[in-house]
Amino acid sequence: MTEKSERAAARDERLRRFARSVQMRPEHPLHSRVVSHFDKRRATDPAFQRRVEASAARANLLANALRLNGPNLAADQYLRNFLVEYNNRIFQGEGVNQPTSFNVVRAFTEPDETSFVLKLLPEKFCLLSFDYLLDKLTEPKGNHGWDEIVKDLDELTIYEYNIRGEFAPFDVSGVEDLVFAGVAFVRDGEELSLVAVLGMRIAEKITEKLPFDKAAISAGKEFLMRGKKEIDYSDIGLLGDDRYRPLVLMTRINLSNGTSQVRYVLEERADVFDAASDDPDVILTLLQHPEYEKYRDAALEKVKKFGPCFDVISQIPKVVWKFETEVDHIRIERHPTAIKSAAPGALLNKMKRTLKPSEMRNYVEVEVITTPPAKETFEISASGLKIERHGYWKALALNEEGRDQNGQVVYGKTWVIHESSWYAMAISEPGVEPIHVKIGSGEGVVEGYVYVLRSALHPRDVYKIGFTTLEPDERARQLSGSSGQPDMLNVVQEWHVRAPRAVEQEVHRRLDQYRVNSRREFFNLKYPKIRETIEDVIRDMKALLG
Repeated sequence: MTEKSERAAARDERLRRFARSVQMRPEHPLHSRVVSHFDKRRATDPAFQRRVEASAARANLLANALRLNGPNLAADQYLRNFLVEYNNRIFQGEGVNQPTSFNVVRAFTEPDETSFVLKLLPEKFCLLSFDYLLDKLTEPKGNHGWDEIVKDLDELTIYEYNIRGEFAPFDVSGVEDLVFAGVAFVRDGEELSLVAVLGMRIAEKITEKLPFDKAAISAGKEFLMRGKKEIDYSDIGLLGDDRYRPLVLMTRINLSNGTSQVRYVLEERADVFDAASDDPDVILTLLQHPEYEKYRDAALEKVKKFGPCFDVISQIPKVVWKFETEVDHIRIERHPTAIKSAAPGALLNKMKRTLKPSEMRNYVEVEVITTPPAKETFEISASGLKIERHGYWKALALNEEGRDQNGQVVYGKTWVIHESSWYAMAISEPGVEPIHVKIGSGEGVVEGYVYVLRSALHPRDVYKIGFTTLEPDERARQLSGSSGQPDMLNVVQEWHVRAPRAVEQEVHRRLDQYRVNSRREFFNLKYPKIRETIEDVIRDMKALLG
């Protein structure tokens, strides 16, 4: 057993304090006494009242900042969206009743030291191509075993690997028309938790609203029914791209024995995630449902379908150490956060006055691995993971005390020894055959630049707006040597983006009234307006790469 670091021990202590705080609900036997004492002190102690108000205000501002202070990459956006849901439940007094995703994503979070709010652990961001990632997984030598990941990954640090350019289309053994957007993982002692963001091509968009299934609501989560009579199951696009339905895969691995503890498949809909899992704790909560076996079998079949995907993403942490050897192909980019691009307002001003600079970042550093394409087809060895059949983590309310596999105190979950014939028969082991992955079956990964050029011989406030997959300076030289250009064109500004042609077309559309000639890319207007329009389009399309 790996000894926990001082940082991990300190985090555990904060989690214990946090757990004690969320237990003060109306049904708690001490609730009325605590509330009475609290109200009395607030009424008689102005300094205490001010501290309470300041703490509540800080919690609200920090929750908003946490939602906005990431680099807007795929995996990061989903982690922050989950965090918003967890903190919303805390603010509603329902912090003890978290959604299914909390079973895995809780490993990515920790309580703030001064406010009653959860935040993400420190993060390391990287952009790379999917074929590079697969290439590292298929190198014949040097892939580490599960137990060696403990020394390769810093504990309680989130590693994120997101795709450069557009989403990477791929087919994997038995599943076609997928795209890969990004993956995040974190090590907590000898447990590794992963969240991968993928997409499935939408053949026919679903628009559907269904009545709330009360039988599927487990005890303690009745508050989810508040004000709702139906749920919107309509399709939404993956990070704004309507071609793909969002698919989030989550898993947790015991590194000491190479077993998969749990797998989740979450298809995002307009109102909810349509979730399936092989987690016994989740499946057993369905026992109250009249069609229990039907729901159970459907969930297990869906998890089995995406088994090859789980096998591939689970192995990514094994090769993280290899990325550091590619120093000649790594550059550091500063990516603006949503805070940087947010319109000034009262909330933003309060955040700036109250929060630390580290809590509301304007920019985030991102490693970018720039390697040439590898190939299109890959044969990846099976992970060798086994399914944990002898026990599982049972979710508890955050305030409830449990025990881990070694008998140590933990909060919010407890390890349950589990021997079940139906589970042994129903849960499918990962395969042992190699997994075949083919990329590039869709539109492909496209990245490049949107640029603004100007010539000294042009009339004042006339600029050329275009895109290129080359370096902008090289494109400017090409254009300067072409017919019709009276003088050298110089790059005024450039933006590194995914789908540069689409960004350029939308900028042209928004600035159409300023075109000098309907057939050319020259526009007559003040440059600040051009820059503002380009940055608005890039933000709206979530296209910025650096």
